[in-house]
Amino acid sequence: PSRFYLLRFDPGTGRVSLRALPAAFIPANAEVHDMALSPDGTSLAADIGRDYVGSHLIVFDLATGNERAWSFKTCASCHPSGGGLGFVGTNVDALSWTADGKHLAFVGPNRAGWPSHSTVRLLDVTLPGSGLLANSRPVAIPPPGDRLSMVMWRGAIITPDGRTVVIVEELANDSAPIKVRDRLLKISVATGRV
Repeated sequence: PSRFYLLRFDPGTGRVSLRALPAAFIPANAEVHDMALSPDGTSLAADIGRDYVGSHLIVFDLATGNERAWSFKTCASCHPSGGGLGFVGTNVDALSWTADGKHLAFVGPNRAGWPSHSTVRLLDVTLPGSGLLANSRPVAIPPPGDRLSMVMWRGAIITPDGRTVVIVEELANDSAPIKVRDRLLKISVATGRV
């Protein structure tokens, strides 16, 4: 079984220590797509699931091992999924905390029933409930493509003060020959302005 560990480096002594964390929920045949440690080191957010089948955004309390999960459904008969955090597989920039540890930025759906997974959302982890859409709000929605047919936002890094999100935008066409272009964008959380 997979589990989480904390690896500490002490530059003064050169010592390294490895400690198992109480966050241990990684189901069989599931993988961690992304994770982010809160600024104070007390919580670990992780997107855990199986590709195309669904996943959950889970926040672990590292002192107690307690966990809280959020999910959403894109349709009534669809599997629940967590966030659609970036593309399939591991995404090292899909989750990001604000300095107060109360909000988590991620790339997810715009609204229920909408398959687009390219909206930057801000999850309030202090609100009750397990609905990813109900507990988060859209911060920025991608603009239409410019001469390329698909626009996807791959990751969201929020500044500690929660005022700005930096994202990677991928523009691609859906016919041969495939053309892809990436851009780095800065977005105001207050206005959504790029």
